Amino acid sequence: MATFFALNQLTPLVGKVMGSLSAPQPGNGPYRPAAWHQPAQTAITVPGTVQPPLPGPPDMFGNPTAPTAAFQDPPTVYVFDAILHAEHAHELRRTEHPVQTGANITDHAYKLPARVVLEIGMSDAMDSYQPNGWESASSKSVAAFQTLLDLQRSRQLVTLTTRLATYENMLVESVSATDTSKTLYGLRATVTFSEIFLATATATSSGIVSGDIIDGTASGRPAATVQSAAGTAQAQPVPGAIEKQNNVAATSYPNVPSMPAIPGAGSWSSFPVSSLSKLFS
Repeated sequence: MATFFALNQLTPLVGKVMGSLSAPQPGNGPYRPAAWHQPAQTAITVPGTVQPPLPGPPDMFGNPTAPTAAFQDPPTVYVFDAILHAEHAHELRRTEHPVQTGANITDHAYKLPARVVLEIGMSDAMDSYQPNGWESASSKSVAAFQTLLDLQRSRQLVTLTTRLATYENMLVESVSATDTSKTLYGLRATVTFSEIFLATATATSSGIVSGDIIDGTASGRPAATVQSAAGTAQAQPVPGAIEKQNNVAATSYPNVPSMPAIPGAGSWSSFPVSSLSKLFS
């Protein structure tokens, strides 16, 4: 028989809960630890969805009325039966290159997202921490497992409250559970949460009003354009070997029809044609 612990108190319960090895006993009712009358120290809070305004009903003359105000559904809080193990990881990463003395160290080190690993326990023989909780499946343990998968699948940002710290903007990164004969009426799973850093980008506009006058939102210094003097290109004579190679003699070939004279055309070629006469021999 496995002994469960009161949620987030990490103290033994009075008596043993038969949630791991035996089925719930009919007629006795689910067991509810006395420590559950205290506020939960570890919980997952899912924010409520924002409901858009709805059109108002028409009045007696058929005219539309004012729409209803937008509202947000209350958040949903999930509390597990037991927290068997909790691991908090906070890491700061620094640059590897040398840092100049007197430099702002915040430019050379940054904080990585926090990670929290929870080993949770659920028992079908125990009552839920919140009345009528975990009822989305055939049993409480299956409902807890499916809920964690739904949060992971939907990429839902949640708030994770623990005894040591409260983490906002957390994602369910991984869920792993081993189903054995000892967990036939329960659940023992490892859930990893990772933090997401959110940033807000603000767009600012700036432009040149006239000349070098800046509106002040982007830069206080006038724009300047530096011009360089153009150089003088010097003509270089063509080497004699290249000139001789590309010079086409005014030779008439009987097999080549005469072409009309093209104004501006010369007798130069871009490739050697010294053996052109062999093509028509």
